[in-house]
Amino acid sequence: MFGYVAAVTNLPAELIAMALLDANYGYDSELHANKFVRWLASPQSPRMAVLAYEDNVATFEGKPFASAAGGTWGKSQLMLEDFRGRFTFTSCTKDSFTHCCPARPVQAGAMSI
Repeated sequence: MFGYVAAVTNLPAELIAMALLDANYGYDSELHANKFVRWLASPQSPRMAVLAYEDNVATFEGKPFASAAGGTWGKSQLMLEDFRGRFTFTSCTKDSFTHCCPARPVQAGAMSI
């Protein structure tokens, strides 16, 4: 999916929702951020949901299998950082679950990470 986003100039207007479930390892700020921001801010009011676990603290045989920056958690944090320039987010944590969403309804576009 990220290869497709990198290859096109804009995401299609017909695309109204996107969900990434532990699937954003391929996110790259330079290749994807502006395209996602333009899409989320479009008049069609598309929606994006990104779900990731804190994989940088998970281990296999005592060794971490994802880096803090390279796993889905790190990439989700990078996406939030990239999109904060255009959208304002609030964050709440309960137990070990963190939810981020626009601080106020976004007139054109919204995102939950």
